[in-house]
Amino acid sequence: MSKTPILQFGTSRFLQARLVLFVSAAAARDARLGGITVVQTSGLGGGANRLSALARGYKAPARDRRFSQMGPAA
Repeated sequence: MSKTPILQFGTSRFLQARLVLFVSAAAARDARLGGITVVQTSGLGGGANRLSALARGYKAPARDRRFSQMGPAA
């Protein structure tokens, strides 16, 4: 297995949230996935800032709001 078996293209918050969901699900099964490589796919400043923060080990707060916690659709 490679050192970074997960490759994420893009630095959007949506992609980061999906990655957190998948990694958390694997951790709940005690399946260690290894490292994660994030590739910035645009030159936008927000993505560059998020990538820099991730490289420094920053862990953004995350809220888990699953669909089962939501009320019925109107």
